[in-house]
Amino acid sequence: MPVASIYRSAQGEAEVIALYEKKLANLAIETDSRMVDTRFGRTHVLIAGPQEAPPVMVLTGISTGTPRILEWFLPLTRDYRVYAPDPIGQPGRSAQTRVPPGDHNYGKWMVDVLNGLGLERLPFIGVSFGGGIL
Repeated sequence: MPVASIYRSAQGEAEVIALYEKKLANLAIETDSRMVDTRFGRTHVLIAGPQEAPPVMVLTGISTGTPRILEWFLPLTRDYRVYAPDPIGQPGRSAQTRVPPGDHNYGKWMVDVLNGLGLERLPFIGVSFGGGIL
């Protein structure tokens, strides 16, 4: 199960979250924010694009930040409902606990995220660590 926080201090966490918020504010799109309960802790998901558009999930790399991944895939938000979770144990608004890499734990986490969002089948894009999750 999850272990210690990724942050060494409250100040470090505050600085990372401030950068996250600044990047999110600078995006030229409107985003929705959802929290989903998983067996590893609460997961924050940024959502962008038309509500009735087909869904696509984008997974970010280690320490990249979900606002950055949305920036990279901004053109998709014209025609798709883009879901971008903050991975557990990475910088962002999700639970700050590390997930043990064995026993398919990130796969289990992703199943919980999909269930929490009410999504069953959709395309995925994984960048770096996000590809590893896939």
